[in-house]
Amino acid sequence: MKDCIEWSGPMNGDRGRIHFEGKRQYAYHVTLAQEDGVDVPSGMCVMHDCDNPKCVNTSHLKIASHAENMADMAKKGRSARGEAHGSAKLAEADVRMIRDSSLRTSHLSRWLGVSWQTVDDARKGKTWGHLE
Repeated sequence: MKDCIEWSGPMNGDRGRIHFEGKRQYAYHVTLAQEDGVDVPSGMCVMHDCDNPKCVNTSHLKIASHAENMADMAKKGRSARGEAHGSAKLAEADVRMIRDSSLRTSHLSRWLGVSWQTVDDARKGKTWGHLE
């Protein structure tokens, strides 16, 4: 794979932004349109094979659905999980205690202040599957 070409203009977080055709757009969207004649269809996004959001090298970019982009992120280990996930209701220590405990799910859920489903999912590995 060729080297990344990093956007050096204005940024919005970690992504290049440019004012183009009367609106603010991601730099890599504009690059695809200008260099390859590819417009990003409504409901689709641009996936970076290089995992560098500043990159505007069109050989590193491809059109993908949001689900494909999220699957790529998870496959590469870049998705938030455990306590780093914004929706986490338990800490890692809580999950380990749940899995080691013989107490009923309803008791644990009241004690931890979460729903029985949260405890049951953690106990069965439906959530927090990355923990041994």
